[in-house]
Amino acid sequence: HNMPSMYTLPLYFPQGMKVDPIGVMYSLDSYHEGGESDATPTIKEFDPIKQLEKEQGQLIKLLEAFNSRLDKHLSGLNRETASGKKKEDIKQGKATSSGKQKGGRGNVVLLKCTPISTAPWKIQEEKMPAEDKNGLSACAAPTVITLNRPKINKASISVTPDDIFWVESLAKVGSERGVAFSGEVTNGIKAVNGEVVVNKGASFSLSIDTFSSSDRVTAWKMIGAALGVFSFEAELAVQNTHIHRWLMRLDEVIEMKKNDNVVGLLLSSSSQFLSRFDSLSSHCHLSLPDLLIRPLFNSNLPNNVELWVRRIDSAL
Repeated sequence: HNMPSMYTLPLYFPQGMKVDPIGVMYSLDSYHEGGESDATPTIKEFDPIKQLEKEQGQLIKLLEAFNSRLDKHLSGLNRETASGKKKEDIKQGKATSSGKQKGGRGNVVLLKCTPISTAPWKIQEEKMPAEDKNGLSACAAPTVITLNRPKINKASISVTPDDIFWVESLAKVGSERGVAFSGEVTNGIKAVNGEVVVNKGASFSLSIDTFSSSDRVTAWKMIGAALGVFSFEAELAVQNTHIHRWLMRLDEVIEMKKNDNVVGLLLSSSSQFLSRFDSLSSHCHLSLPDLLIRPLFNSNLPNNVELWVRRIDSAL
């Protein structure tokens, strides 16, 4: 063999074959017209303000449609209620008329149909009271919220050692609001607006008059209502949704014997929530979940939680 034939390498592909790479990534069309580099680029105009207005318009239409369906649904419920009441009134009227015919003293019942409201059904979230609307809530002095509260004569709770921390926190508020705590946890005041008797037990339970429950969340809400830091009013529906979530999380922590991992998860969730709100209820004032959860966090706190802890400590 001569020298050139010894080192000749045959081609794997025919000469002149066009090889297109595999499309492993997304491709972008050329912005040059006709593929010429000196052509004028064509860029689509995009107005973010017009796009936002368009999306807002679409959202408003969806909300209006939803509001219309909801109004029709609620109006239907009102009609059913009015119809049922009308039938009941007719029965009472017939009974009264028959009694009068027999010489009875019954009076004729006038039938009245309950008017159906055409006002739109809305939920309004109010995060701050009227006196704070002209300023920043973060700059206002931290305070514990004061709501309308029902008076209780005496409530009795049976607690485990894992419950003592939150009972002591509520007892501090009770000392300022005339609700006495006695038994295993005391606040040293006379009962002005009610009394909570604290007893040790193998499991948690609550007893108020003829009502009893073994659910902590229910007990927290009822005692919180007596202290004025929780309310069942419909105006606070949004805040109560947040509150219920935190009470469920706290109940889980207590059931797990305040396990470090569970407390850590609660701390992380609290930090995320407090990055947007001043309290765990989303209200600018401190309320029930803030008072209950605060004793769990004492050291190595994220910034949001540390500021929240200082606000609570300065308010109590």
